[in-house]
Amino acid sequence: MEFKKETPVPVRFTIPDKVTVRQQMAYLSEASASSRPHIERLWIGAVAMIEEWECSLFQKGVNLDEVTDPRVTDVMVWVAIQVRNHMNGLDEVPKNS
Repeated sequence: MEFKKETPVPVRFTIPDKVTVRQQMAYLSEASASSRPHIERLWIGAVAMIEEWECSLFQKGVNLDEVTDPRVTDVMVWVAIQVRNHMNGLDEVPKNS
């Protein structure tokens, strides 16, 4: 599944259309780790799911302790929410099926 956003920073990424149980468990393990703040956990969980990544601002493995550009935070939050919404909707039956 592809996600794309053009503004304020262009970003494009893909995650699997069909998510295996192992991928779901990897995502949940990262997104649920209690030692990190919630949105950081969601970002790390999203990184575990991302297959393709395009963003001129930063690479998905960027060191969070070294980056100060608030646009990076904005992109990370958007990506984390998109992946969370996708993962939360895995058990939903599509309409008109």
